[in-house]
Amino acid sequence: MIDKIFKIGLLIAIMIFLVICFTATQKNRYEIVTQYEGSMGIFDNQLGVVYLLDLETDQWTVIKPFTRSRSI
Repeated sequence: MIDKIFKIGLLIAIMIFLVICFTATQKNRYEIVTQYEGSMGIFDNQLGVVYLLDLETDQWTVIKPFTRSRSI
């Protein structure tokens, strides 16, 4: 009986730890970088891309960051 309680308690503790870790990684992930004539640019710090939201048509566009095709 005590073994079952220990296992259930351990599983609950692991789940709580994982939820805390997930919320900590999501904090300050997104930030608004621009607002211009009915559109909003949102930067994703984790992926390094900008999402552009057109507020009038409710459409999302992903703007990938500049990457060089060859080194200079």
